[in-house]
Amino acid sequence: QSDAEILIDREMPKEEREGHLKAICEEVEGINRLVEELSVMSQIENNQFRLETSPSSLQKLLTREAAKFILQFQEKSVTLRRIMPEDIPPVMMDDKRIGQVISNLLTNALRYTPSGGTIEMGMRREGTMAAVWVRDTGPGIPPEALPRIFDRFYRVDRSRSRTSGGTGLGLAIAKHFVEAHGGTIRAESEMGKGTCIQFTLPLNGQTARV
Repeated sequence: QSDAEILIDREMPKEEREGHLKAICEEVEGINRLVEELSVMSQIENNQFRLETSPSSLQKLLTREAAKFILQFQEKSVTLRRIMPEDIPPVMMDDKRIGQVISNLLTNALRYTPSGGTIEMGMRREGTMAAVWVRDTGPGIPPEALPRIFDRFYRVDRSRSRTSGGTGLGLAIAKHFVEAHGGTIRAESEMGKGTCIQFTLPLNGQTARV
C-alpha cells in the first residue's frame, strides 16, 4: 500500500517507479500464495481434500516444473543440476498435487541458495518406491529446527517477511500430499553446506490414501 501511495503522490524517474511496481507485484504474489495455501489447508482439515490419480511419468513432471523456474535460476545465477534416469516406471499420482510439492521444494531452494550456487533435483528407484530430492547449497537449517520444518506455520527464520520467507505452510501441505499418496518426506541439512529434502512415492500402483 505504501508503494502504491508513493506512486500516486509524486513523480519519479522510471527506474524508481519500476522498483515500487516490482515491490507491489512481490507483495501481491505473496498474498496470493498465502490465500491459496490457507485454502488448501482448510480443505485438508475439513476432510474435503481428494486426490485425482492416474499413471504418470515423474520424469516429465519434474521437467515441467523445473521449466517454470528457468528465468528465476538465470536471474539469480543459480545452476540447476538434474539427475533423471529413464528407467523409472510410471507412478500412480495426482500430477497437480505432486507438481505443487516439487514447485514448493524448488521455491524454497531458490530462496535460500546464494547467487552462484547450485540446486540439484533428482530421482531414483528404491525398491518399490521412487525417490525424488531437491538439494541446495544454502546456509542450511539449524539442528534444533530441522524436526519442525513440516509443522504448520513454522518458519526457521522468523525475522523474514512472509513475502521473502514464505508462509510456513508450504512444507506442511507438501507432507500431507506425499503421505496421501502413500509416500514419505524427510529433510537432511548441514549448517553452511545446504539442505536436501527427499520424498518417496510408491511404484506399485497401490490405492492412494486420503
